[in-house]
Amino acid sequence: MDPLSRLPLECLQHILQAVADKKNRSYLAHLATLLRVNRYIASVTLPFLYHDPLKAVSSVNRGDIRTRALLRTLLASTPVADLHPVLSFEFELDTIARPELDIPGFDYIHNVCNLDIIPSQFHNGMLEATSESRIKETDYTLKRLDSMPPAFIENFQAKESLLWCCHQDVVFKELVWTLATPILEQLESLSIPLSDITRYRHAIDRLPRLEHVRFILDVIYDNTPADGPTDRICRDDATQAIVQFVEEHTRVFRGRLKTAEGAESVSGISRGNTITDDAQQEIYRLLPPI
Repeated sequence: MDPLSRLPLECLQHILQAVADKKNRSYLAHLATLLRVNRYIASVTLPFLYHDPLKAVSSVNRGDIRTRALLRTLLASTPVADLHPVLSFEFELDTIARPELDIPGFDYIHNVCNLDIIPSQFHNGMLEATSESRIKETDYTLKRLDSMPPAFIENFQAKESLLWCCHQDVVFKELVWTLATPILEQLESLSIPLSDITRYRHAIDRLPRLEHVRFILDVIYDNTPADGPTDRICRDDATQAIVQFVEEHTRVFRGRLKTAEGAESVSGISRGNTITDDAQQEIYRLLPPI
């Protein structure tokens, strides 16, 4: 047995924590190297390496490629039959053997405690399996289109560009939900697409450790929802849904949630959307003082 493996577990954890706390350019490489020592060392290292993996990977060179590889590894724990078609298509998970994505015995996803996926991480080639020219009309892109006001759609001269934007937002929405579902109980931070907030509200009792939430404002507001499909919502309804989520979480887990903020969608299609001042003030009132 190598000397490192002879250390008491507590000592080894303190050493790994010291390495992880440095957050310099080399700490990821150091932790990743330990995965190859033996299975015991790897099992102790994984929680430190995967605690907030997306934030860590995005800070290194070629972060977009590494982030994509990381997401494919995390998604590999989900059976192909349970994956949304857009994820199988985008990450090419149905075209290669599953064992190639995973190392038997390593449970990556259940070591993740943070899924605060910033939409900007999806830019600069992150979604490289597809291109605008390959995106066709599908059930999920058409459903996304149906949620948009006709006046907004008419502003797009090229339908392909609009479908590409829809595709990006659907990928993000389904990716977050797929990764979060098995580990909601341990998540400390989470990005929640506003278009999908109902699913998370129904699972709010599974978020006892949630401290930071980022609402992705991916909804195109319709000021006259009565004239369109029922899945179109106006600005006030959308921001009220955010307030209700924060209110419910603070009621169930008093004092746990610390921050709640908004961000634009992956595609940028909803650029300019913000949480209204009134809603933001109400959220501040619900959260504990910083």
